[in-house]
Amino acid sequence: MYISKKWLGNYVELPKELDSQELAEKITTSIVEIDNFFDQEKELENIIVAKIIEINNHPNADKLKICQVDSGNRGMLKIVCGGNNLKKGMIVALALPGAKVRWHGEGEPVILEKAKIRGVESDGMICAAEEIGLADSYSVEGGIADLNLDDSYIGKNIATALHLDDVIFEIDNKSLTNRPDLWGHYGIARELSALLDLRFKKLKFLEKFRKTKGDEFSIEILDKESCPRYLGVLIENIEVSGSPQWIRAYLEKSGIRSINNIVDITNFVMLELGQPLHAFDAKNLDDNKIIVRKANKGEKFKTLDREERILTQEDLLICDAKKPVALAGIMGGENSEITDSTKSIFIESANFKASSIRKTSMRLGLRTDASARFEKSLDPELARCAIFRAIELVEQLCVKSKVVNEIIDSDFSSKEKIIINLNIKFLNDRIGCEIAVDKIISILNNLGFIIKNKKTYLEVTVPSHRATGDIKIPEDLVEEIARIYGYKNIVVKEPIISLKPVYRDKSIQLERNIKNFISKDLGYCEIYNYSMISEDEINFVNGKTDNYIEIANAVSKNLKYLRNSLNISLLKNVSSNLRFYKEFKIFEIGRIFRKENGEFRANKNSKEFLPMQDKFLGFAISGRDKFFELKGDIESAFSYLKVDFKEVPCNNDLFENNKCLEYHSSGELIACFGEIKKQILNNFDIDKSDVLFGEVNFSKLCKYSKDKREYRELPKFPKMTQDISMLLDYSSNWKDIEKRIKSTSALIEGVELFDIYEGEKIGKGLRSIAFHVTFYDSTKTLVSEEIEKIMSEIRRILVTEFKAKIR
Repeated sequence: MYISKKWLGNYVELPKELDSQELAEKITTSIVEIDNFFDQEKELENIIVAKIIEINNHPNADKLKICQVDSGNRGMLKIVCGGNNLKKGMIVALALPGAKVRWHGEGEPVILEKAKIRGVESDGMICAAEEIGLADSYSVEGGIADLNLDDSYIGKNIATALHLDDVIFEIDNKSLTNRPDLWGHYGIARELSALLDLRFKKLKFLEKFRKTKGDEFSIEILDKESCPRYLGVLIENIEVSGSPQWIRAYLEKSGIRSINNIVDITNFVMLELGQPLHAFDAKNLDDNKIIVRKANKGEKFKTLDREERILTQEDLLICDAKKPVALAGIMGGENSEITDSTKSIFIESANFKASSIRKTSMRLGLRTDASARFEKSLDPELARCAIFRAIELVEQLCVKSKVVNEIIDSDFSSKEKIIINLNIKFLNDRIGCEIAVDKIISILNNLGFIIKNKKTYLEVTVPSHRATGDIKIPEDLVEEIARIYGYKNIVVKEPIISLKPVYRDKSIQLERNIKNFISKDLGYCEIYNYSMISEDEINFVNGKTDNYIEIANAVSKNLKYLRNSLNISLLKNVSSNLRFYKEFKIFEIGRIFRKENGEFRANKNSKEFLPMQDKFLGFAISGRDKFFELKGDIESAFSYLKVDFKEVPCNNDLFENNKCLEYHSSGELIACFGEIKKQILNNFDIDKSDVLFGEVNFSKLCKYSKDKREYRELPKFPKMTQDISMLLDYSSNWKDIEKRIKSTSALIEGVELFDIYEGEKIGKGLRSIAFHVTFYDSTKTLVSEEIEKIMSEIRRILVTEFKAKIR
């Protein structure tokens, strides 16, 4: 949003010594965020108003003219110009040497110098609008700007002549989200008066107008929740024409194009007060009636931008007795717009429910200056002020206009006052310094609050312009007082607090640790995915939508279900990465959602529970013969978190038969993994790689993790490691072998499988297995003889009990 410093000066007299940079800083610190500001007058230095007296052909160029130009006290100047709309008597913008211009409106500004053009010296440059940054209303294709001023302006600086001797502040709209009262110059000025302790010049709205008798006009509101207040007035004897220069200047420096005097008045009031208005051509309103109602499903309506909109039952319409004439709070209709032939108008000033306007605007993709304001919850009282201001301006610009009968006001808005008791001690404790009560009362009064001093507390009545959701509780008043008092005036001092041990959330710490372990030690890349999936993706894994939670207000038709496993997300990641890599390992920790009851209640006092939304840890590996690698990685994660586990056969529709396993801890299923079925991989366009997928219930993992640390001294004596390689048939189970070897001797510290081989060279139905056996004695150094004795016993066990062939 753009704010004019000159416009603000109509309501608060800013000190001359306060420069624009300092003012921008004060506004940013205490009111709203200023993104940028620029001085229009400075940009237009050395550009004056001039009049073309004579036009002659250029002797050396067919498309150029030599103009004799009256520049006021600078005398007659000779200017070479190529504009296609030059004419005698034309009032133009003349850039003198030293002025900044953009050639043909493009590139960065350059400083103009006196120069010869095709052999003829030119004393300056007659400018097109885009070359000096004038508004589009002055722009002519291929031509120069016609200023349409009288001779009294000749020689004056163009900034003064066109009311552009101003500084424009650009405000970040996000900082206005919770301040509907600041969407106009009047509201910003009120804040500045409080901030700088200056007198605020309140607008005095005339309530007596030129009137005439006529047919009665009626307003009927069918949806009072969506439209709590609607004011309207019929005005006749209207003459539609261009707006005076002062209104055009205010609109254009605020980023709005001038259209005609009536439309410009509605836009002017919106920029001044923050209340959008709309003017209808009254002759196009059937039966002198306005009806505010919800649209019918599928109802069509053509807006002012000539687009036909298909509406729903949630959209609010302004209608006459027979048809819709405006999309409430967003845009008027083509069938009732103001034209040059309009002779009577009906002005609407209404208040609409913020959420209704926001939903319609977002659904239709139709964002306007009006909708941006209405969706912030405007003050219903502002609608009354705005219509009086509009009538006053119509009388000023259309001197023959008359109000027909009276202003119609259908008011169903709440009149309940918000009263807050503000404890003085509470206020000073929160701010951190003691502010005098008189100063507190002065600040609040300047902001429009009504105060009653009750000695230990203040009874504060919130003004209507701050009562639409902005100010509700004492803490809101603390913020108001602190920002106007000035954050720089609050002395920074260290607070006196009692220190307590930091609460450690075990699950957060474990998640951070396991992520580091999996990525750094196991070599995985971490993935982040959305929790939403599509129906097609559910079908890809042979799932049923009944087993998934459907999102009531989905952001997209393709993201309407919540995932109940990490499988779809990680398989999509595998598919997209296979374009670049053949083998890789990825993991994700994220929530999944299932219809069974979870651990969280719907609210504090509810007996109902929200759906299960545990965190899961998902693994995916792409490549051939990766089954045991993934098995080892999952078990390494268990070991890292000190979780006891038991291996159990698995039966899962996601995995190939006999190529999957489950893990249980304390009798509960905590994980499963396996090789994804080829048919499912094909659904994800994966046809050149095997994919291993594993999923661990991380929430349960945290429950069973043992976080007690045990001190273990460094080994005093060396360890010894021996390797064994053997052939086994498929019926042998490695876990049984590992357990049996460990039981052979107390000196065996660990058994680690490090190689598995299958192939034609060793025979069908056999596999080659190699593993380390580590020995350690905490009391002495081991010798070869005792190690060899244990190794002999191990080889005997392998041959006799497991039918192994030692290699």
